[in-house]
Amino acid sequence: MALGKCKDCRKEISTTAVQCVHCGALINKTSPMTWLAAVLIGLLFIVVILNKCASSEAVVSKAVVAQPCKPISEGALWLPKDKEFAQMQFNEKANRLNSSGLCVVEGGFGRHYEKYYITVSKTGDVRYAEILRFTYEELSQ
Repeated sequence: MALGKCKDCRKEISTTAVQCVHCGALINKTSPMTWLAAVLIGLLFIVVILNKCASSEAVVSKAVVAQPCKPISEGALWLPKDKEFAQMQFNEKANRLNSSGLCVVEGGFGRHYEKYYITVSKTGDVRYAEILRFTYEELSQ
C-alpha cells in the first residue's frame, strides 16, 4: 500500500483511500489516462470546428467567384439598320466580355460618340455599370 498526502490537511493517507481519515475530505481520483483522453477529445473537437469554419468560408468565396454572368438577352444588343453589318462582331465582343466576367447589361451604337457601346457590370447590377466604347475596328479584336 502506497502513501500520499491529503490535499486539504497535508497528512499522509493511502493512495487507495476515497476519503481522508484525518479531515474527511473526499479524494479526487482522476488518473493521468483520463486527463490525456480529455485533452485528446478537446483537441479533436477544436479541429472539427475549425475545419467546418474553413470549409464554409471556402464555399462562400467559391460562390462569390463562380457567379457567371447571365446570358445576354436578345434585345440587349440593338443596332440601327445602317449598322447591321457589324452585328456579328458586336455580339461576339459582348459574349467575350460576358464570359470574362464583365456582365453585359446592354449595348448599341451611340450616335453622339459615333461609337459602339456596351454597358457592363461586374455583378450584373446596372447601378454599378460602366460604359465601354468601341470603334468598328476594335469590335473585331
